[in-house]
Amino acid sequence: METRIINRIKNIGMLIAGISAVGFLVLLILSLQIAESQHLACPGLTAGCTALGHFPLLAFIGLAALAALIFSGGWIYVKAGRELAYSMQTRTGLLEAAKRLRGEEKALYDFVVQNEGTAFQNDIVKSLSYSKVKVSRILDRLETKGLIERRRRGMANLVILKSS
Repeated sequence: METRIINRIKNIGMLIAGISAVGFLVLLILSLQIAESQHLACPGLTAGCTALGHFPLLAFIGLAALAALIFSGGWIYVKAGRELAYSMQTRTGLLEAAKRLRGEEKALYDFVVQNEGTAFQNDIVKSLSYSKVKVSRILDRLETKGLIERRRRGMANLVILKSS
């Protein structure tokens, strides 16, 4: 996943958690004020009447829903953060592996890069003037290193750079 998208998801998680936390606090304060005012107006003030007994039932439901939203937003934020860290680590590893390429592997890898990250295996054979077997073996090595991926498209293989 692209880092911009992951960052947006992470920010949305933080926004959900933040707005929910503010809503939770506002609802809690208002509910406590309502309960306290009803408690003070209670005729049986000394006969076991508590402020908690006047706490609105819908407030409990609202607080539970907001708590769930806080948890969900936090979970989204943490999950996206981990995904972003993993993506960056993987991307760094791929760049390091690509820098270490030499000779025919580098030529083939560069050809795919120049073709916007995708090329048909037949086009690689024609453009680099390598045999089909040689291209297949080089692609095997690049695939083992995690730099490319081959996908069948009818009778041909599509070579795709791995971005993360």
